Amino acid sequence: MFTVRRQMELSCLTPAEAGEHCCGQHLTELEKIYDQLEQLSSHLYSPYLEDSLPLALEHALQPWHSQLPLHCQLPSQWEMEPIEQNRLLISFTQSLLTQLTQTTPQPHRCDIVLTQTGHAKQLRYQITYDFRPAPELWQALSTQLDPFLKTFQIFTGGDYEQRLHPQEFDWVLDWGSSFPVPAAPSH
Repeated sequence: MFTVRRQMELSCLTPAEAGEHCCGQHLTELEKIYDQLEQLSSHLYSPYLEDSLPLALEHALQPWHSQLPLHCQLPSQWEMEPIEQNRLLISFTQSLLTQLTQTTPQPHRCDIVLTQTGHAKQLRYQITYDFRPAPELWQALSTQLDPFLKTFQIFTGGDYEQRLHPQEFDWVLDWGSSFPVPAAPSH
């Protein structure tokens, strides 16, 4: 994209090559294509995956705020974790939110809470409805998310729970620190 843009800029400097067409219009169109590619790249691969799970989640959740009533609690500090694990948790989140936007009725509230206590970590999704949703909705969501949950369990050595309440669905993912904790020195 850079090379194409630079070639176009250089050809616009020469009036004979610019001809009747406005180079500015072509450069604007090229800039739009570049922006769209950048958005697609960010959607497919969060720029924060390597930095922090909370930042990566926050970035991944941005487009969903206009589609669902999201309420997120993400800590500002988080220890480094394997990128594959972060990617899996982001994929699970996006899959859940995609399913929620494609179902009727829409949830009344969607809480996503990431916490860490010592070496124990938890990511909780609490989906609340104004009334009791049909059991088929729970079954469809559970079936769709089950592969992510099983993979999460294998990769992290963690555990998960799926809970159905009268007006609420919960998914709770628990795992430990990614890095071994040094043993206390023996005396």
